[in-house]
Amino acid sequence: MAWTSRDFCSELEECQKLLQYPSAQKLAEGLVKALFAKVDSSSDWMPSDFVVCLEAVEAGTLADNWKEHLRENLLSKASNSKDSQKGSKLVKNPQTVTCIHAYMTKSELEILMKSHERACDVIVSRLRTMGVTSMAENTKRWAVALWVQSMLWCGQPAPQPDEQYCMVQKLLKAFQASTTPAKAVAVRNYPASPEDMGQSWIRAVYDKEEPCKVSLPGVENLALSVPVRSTSSVLSWNHAGCSFSSRKGSGKGKENPMDMLRQIMNWAQAETAANPLTNLRILEKKPPSALETLQLVKDQLAGQQQQPAASTESGRCLALPALEDKPGKAAEPAVVPAEATAAENAEQAGQTRKKDLADYEKAALQQLLDRQKKKKKVDKKEKQADTEQQPKQKAADKCLSKPQGNKPVAKAGQSKDTKGVLVAKNKVAKPAKGEKHIPPVLKKPACKRAQTQDDSEELYEGTPGCSKCRGSGCPQCRLKSFKGQRLPGREAWQARMEQKKRRRS
Repeated sequence: MAWTSRDFCSELEECQKLLQYPSAQKLAEGLVKALFAKVDSSSDWMPSDFVVCLEAVEAGTLADNWKEHLRENLLSKASNSKDSQKGSKLVKNPQTVTCIHAYMTKSELEILMKSHERACDVIVSRLRTMGVTSMAENTKRWAVALWVQSMLWCGQPAPQPDEQYCMVQKLLKAFQASTTPAKAVAVRNYPASPEDMGQSWIRAVYDKEEPCKVSLPGVENLALSVPVRSTSSVLSWNHAGCSFSSRKGSGKGKENPMDMLRQIMNWAQAETAANPLTNLRILEKKPPSALETLQLVKDQLAGQQQQPAASTESGRCLALPALEDKPGKAAEPAVVPAEATAAENAEQAGQTRKKDLADYEKAALQQLLDRQKKKKKVDKKEKQADTEQQPKQKAADKCLSKPQGNKPVAKAGQSKDTKGVLVAKNKVAKPAKGEKHIPPVLKKPACKRAQTQDDSEELYEGTPGCSKCRGSGCPQCRLKSFKGQRLPGREAWQARMEQKKRRRS
């Protein structure tokens, strides 16, 4: 946020309060320098701002030498900033001019209404005379919109967005090449009406003429749609499927067919309007109404129906005579029936006629319906097969469930071992006597292998018990090789727990 004269007055007041303390007199020089450094870094100060600051310095309680120092610095700053509203500073900042037509004179508007070819030069000359040195985007929009309005006044069709963008580039080149001198001081933002600039500014810019001050709502609507940047979405090379290279004519990007059709129509209208041999004006012609269009289509269809009829009559007249084996008799011309010729002509017309969108839609719809019918038939067959297979499966299950003699039948989930004993598939058969027990393999290979009792290990002869089983006995403490603390019986375990409690307390 910019530093203003109000900020200067408030900070000056705070500095004066601080310097009232006896120990703060040494800070006077640093405070005054810091205060003026902020003033020097500020910009766009008006003369009224410097007046307010000088009055605040005079009414303050600073020492006379510091007052004089601040007064001189403020006056030098004011004298150096007298050119803040003109010169190179405004060249760097683009200037905005809206309602350019209001700044035009009556003679300039007459030129725009009669010749759109001179519109660009007239608009650029007026902007240069007003003191414009750098055009903002909004200024370009209004200038091109006035140029387009001049084309419409002269009977030309409205240019497309691509053509408007080219007009913006032409306007910019003409503005940069113009040598028209400025007659007034440059301003950052020009008002909508030249009267707001003052009578002195109007006399300096227009000499003996006066601005027309007209209002053109159509120009404002045109200015809203003028593309200034190359990345605008209304331009053809920014549409989907198009690349920027298509504007340069490289041929890599795809052009929109509708845009090409518009360009051809605009070119045809311009050529017809500019042709001296014809006095036709396409813009003056009214577009055909819906009834006229319908009648035209009916006439075309009637003409197409008359052509096959004529061909049938010619076919009848030009029929070749039938050859006969009997000599002496003249061959009579064979009469072709009208129904046969009509059928042949209908077939030929059907073959030669091109398919339209309705034909393709009907074909696609028919394919979809056929596909659905096929799917329904397949589903119906599968259901019938399932219903026929279910009774057979039930009968097979009943046969398997019945026992055959004294021999047990293996059910689902069971299998027979080598000795004919039924064993569950998911369970391991118990080892026979004299065979070594092999522990089962777990499903998860990452798990720890279960510890099982080995028949070769000796059992403990005394009463088993440990802290894990609370004196009841477990597979670990029953072994003689158990190295943990033995607690024979439940009483020994309870005595051990009471001993631990006494130690903790």
